[in-house]
Amino acid sequence: MGLFGKKKRPEDSIKLPELPKLEFPSYEPQIRQLNERPDIRGIKDIVRETKEQTSEIPVRKMIPQQGMERSVPVRHFDMRDEKPLFVKLDKYKQAVNDIEHIKNRLREADHLLDEIDRIRIEENRELEEWRSEMNRLKEKLLDIDKKLFEV
Repeated sequence: MGLFGKKKRPEDSIKLPELPKLEFPSYEPQIRQLNERPDIRGIKDIVRETKEQTSEIPVRKMIPQQGMERSVPVRHFDMRDEKPLFVKLDKYKQAVNDIEHIKNRLREADHLLDEIDRIRIEENRELEEWRSEMNRLKEKLLDIDKKLFEV
């Protein structure tokens, strides 16, 4: 029965109280003129204030975390008993021979690089001679060509 009942009339007797008028600041955009420069002294004061504020902040102390530690096995060598180091004579001789062989190979490589540099310099000199000879021949041909067609 509640679905199709009479409509209730709005009650005119309840009046809401009027809200007090509040004053809010106006937020009009303030545009600085292009030729106006900011006050540098004001900026310096702000920077000093922020430095003073940051210097008052206490520094947090680092607290070591539990459970993050790993145990690393450390080997301790007892150096009290100094013993002479023995190397087999044949291994020593082989190492000396290998070092001499490497030195000889390095000398050969150095000699070959010097030889390559010498050859390269010689090639460049000969190429320059050929270029100059070709330029001289071109000039002669142009001179002959001018003389033939002057008629």
